[in-house]
Amino acid sequence: MCTKLGNMYRSVVKLKQEVEELKRYLEPLGQQASPRLKDLRFPETTCFSRVFVFPSEIYETLYHKLKNYLFGSMVATIENEASLHAIAKVEDKEIIESVVKEGRGEILQIPSEDLTLREFIGVADDKIHNLDEELTKLRGEIESKTRENSEKLVLFREALSAENERLSVLEIVSQF
Repeated sequence: MCTKLGNMYRSVVKLKQEVEELKRYLEPLGQQASPRLKDLRFPETTCFSRVFVFPSEIYETLYHKLKNYLFGSMVATIENEASLHAIAKVEDKEIIESVVKEGRGEILQIPSEDLTLREFIGVADDKIHNLDEELTKLRGEIESKTRENSEKLVLFREALSAENERLSVLEIVSQF
């Protein structure tokens, strides 16, 4: 149960982080247009689409290096960062991604689901809520089992303590 609880907790934390990151960078872009997630990262046949995130102070410099490769783009600023939705030819993908990485930018990982940003956030928030409820239930089960078995746990702790003392004495004796 403890392992299951730990795994679930890590899943919830990871999902929350992913959703918060997507919200942070995509919501401002979503105010300019209403993209579906799959349109922000569509299959690469002749064109590709990505969302890049840059520190604001270097966005202008990088954009000037990238603009000649882009068919279309949309940018939004978030505090001290800029998110850029770019559409370009597949053959320019490596050049674009290397300029982004050299400029301390990163490629935002977007799920390829056929949902709008708002729908995705709603679905993700529901998943997080359900996982939180399941975590609460598991914590309750662990507390209940612990209370039920507290006498055994105390005995096990005492037995382990006695065994530890015995091994300590043996270790001291073996040094002579």
